[in-house]
Amino acid sequence: MLLVCFTGVLFVLLFEFLLYRNLKSPVFLYGIIWLLVYVSLFFEKDDFIANNTLLPAFLIATILFAFGFRLVNFHENSFIYRDDCVLLWSPVFKKLIFATVYIFAVVAFAKCYSVISVSQFSAWQATRQGMAEEALFPSWVGILFNFVRIVFFISFALYLKSPCVRNRIDVLVSIPPLLLTCLFTTRGDWFLIIITSVYMTFYLKDFSNKKILISGLISFAVIMMLFVYSSLDKYKYVYVEMTEFEKIKMLFSSYFLNPALNFFYWFADNPEYAGGAYTFRFFYAIASSLFSDIPVVGTILEFRCINGVLSNVYTSLNWCARDFGLWWAFFVQFMLGIFYGLIYKSSTKNGSPHLTSTIMLAMLMMPIVNQFFDDTFFSAMSLWLQKILFLILIVKTSVVVERKI
Repeated sequence: MLLVCFTGVLFVLLFEFLLYRNLKSPVFLYGIIWLLVYVSLFFEKDDFIANNTLLPAFLIATILFAFGFRLVNFHENSFIYRDDCVLLWSPVFKKLIFATVYIFAVVAFAKCYSVISVSQFSAWQATRQGMAEEALFPSWVGILFNFVRIVFFISFALYLKSPCVRNRIDVLVSIPPLLLTCLFTTRGDWFLIIITSVYMTFYLKDFSNKKILISGLISFAVIMMLFVYSSLDKYKYVYVEMTEFEKIKMLFSSYFLNPALNFFYWFADNPEYAGGAYTFRFFYAIASSLFSDIPVVGTILEFRCINGVLSNVYTSLNWCARDFGLWWAFFVQFMLGIFYGLIYKSSTKNGSPHLTSTIMLAMLMMPIVNQFFDDTFFSAMSLWLQKILFLILIVKTSVVVERKI
């Protein structure tokens, strides 16, 4: 069964490539993630998994996402790169935007440093633990960080789209405050910056499939090195008796194998469904703020111990399946395929890449990459809306088009 499912996802990706021959399509990234999940399951010898009737779930999700995506985006985007105009920061707003970015970065840095300077842990680990306490890391710190990152994404996209000297300088100016935010944040934000930047690069530069494949492999290697380093930093305070090799084995099981296993075992427990509390958590949170008696589910799920390793992640499919069952999770994947298809389609207007849609599409690659692990789309809807709102407001007010003479 496992080999059949693996082959099925491989066939979907091959079919997509033969039809469109474009590795920029989100369908490829979506399918590759589930393909890697099936590869990890080959290392699990439990008969419960090998013969589990839920094994095709990731294959079905891939098919439905691809179908939804191509339903609204049947014809592949084609670019005509115009060189008669240049996108730039508005001279009126640029100084204000960048001054705000540096002020925000310094203020957030000061707040974070006040927490980690008295901690016995590393800066990243102290930040990670402090984020669990609103008093130590209030929500406004995250808002400032998001603003700084969005300004960098816009600056980088402007340079990729119009690589003139002014845009190159603006990118360099936006990097120091970005790095400042990276010192005091979770590794998920590191990965968001890398994935968004890489996707924007091969999208706006119209990389060939060969270049996309090479840049993707390099990015994967960088992310894995950051992941291993941060995980070892995390485990050294807990599993002091383990060797480094034992810690690496445990993190592979905890992060790459256990999410899928938790997914299967959760269904085996015949759970009660939440009736929409997970998929529509964002709206429940709004209603709860207006009417305090409405409960909101937490984003941290229950722990399970599998193969001697504790884990509380269940893949992205499980988040929506908790509401009405697996059929609902499949329906959501189909709708997400349509959603990504619409953004992908809107990323090209008048034959040229559209700035706002392209940056939005690039940022939203993060939930696809993370789907093997857990949901970062519906569970963090407010953060995505915050980023998108910043993106739209800044681009609409502060980016101008200058025509070449």
